[in-house]
Amino acid sequence: MKRERLSVVLIILLMTILVISCSDLKKDLPTATSAGPDIHGQGWTDTASGNFHGKAIQMDGWNIAACKQCHGPQYTGGSANVSCEHSGCHADGSGNPKSPESCNTCHGNFLAAGDDTASWAPPKSLSNATSPSIHSVGTHQQHLVSVLMVSGKKVECKECHVVPATVSASGHFGASPAEVVFSGPLASLKTNNGAVVPTPSYDLTSGKCNNSYCHGYFKNGNYSNTPVWNVADGSQKKCGSCHGNPVTGNPLPGGSHPSAPQDFPLALNYCDNCHSTSGFGPIATYDGTTWTIQDKAHHINGKFSLYDAEYPF
Repeated sequence: MKRERLSVVLIILLMTILVISCSDLKKDLPTATSAGPDIHGQGWTDTASGNFHGKAIQMDGWNIAACKQCHGPQYTGGSANVSCEHSGCHADGSGNPKSPESCNTCHGNFLAAGDDTASWAPPKSLSNATSPSIHSVGTHQQHLVSVLMVSGKKVECKECHVVPATVSASGHFGASPAEVVFSGPLASLKTNNGAVVPTPSYDLTSGKCNNSYCHGYFKNGNYSNTPVWNVADGSQKKCGSCHGNPVTGNPLPGGSHPSAPQDFPLALNYCDNCHSTSGFGPIATYDGTTWTIQDKAHHINGKFSLYDAEYPF
């Protein structure tokens, strides 16, 4: 009889401990609701909030993979049964879903489609900066978007940066700013049969781009041209900056290029007399006052166009 009473007392005591323990544990658990953000607290999807999930991920070393634990390997639901890819969250301006791992999630134009490569670059920057005067924004778009390009074909991100294959690739998440390494072929392009060898570099303090093929380090070019990355007021775009006279804007190169009527019978100011690409017309035209690049796709592309054909430098 005493044993039975003792057993009953022990059972009651054990159940009491379990109930108390579960009650304490439940205090620390979020209450799952149909409104996903409540699980994380208010402001989780509000970019202006201190509790915005982008800031939380950044504080966690950009560990976006942690989101997969609840939202699934593709962020489309998972055990939380809440997809990150829907209107109001990770979707483009047209409402089309896109992965949270899209490049323009953290930098660039968030409302653009995930595969729009030009939108991967700032603005906006990681710190939400949008002004070209800020180094992290600079003239990214003037290099990447054809309609904004002043004088040449658009370039790819890999020309200046190491582009990660995946969001979690080694070296992607590091200290800002992003390294400028000129890993593409254009900035370092050798000309004059290999005699002119660019050594491109970027000075973070001054914002100057130095010794690159793209800005004049080529045969008959202006080797000393050092455009400033975060100046987007048009003062650096005149013809003559990369070859010719940067003061007057006359693009007529020096060096071995014909320089006077006795050297060449045609009017030398009219670039289109010689420089054109078959099917695309003249590289540049002159109206008696101003030179204008007409065929950007075949200008600053690693070759030179002459009489409707392209040749290596």
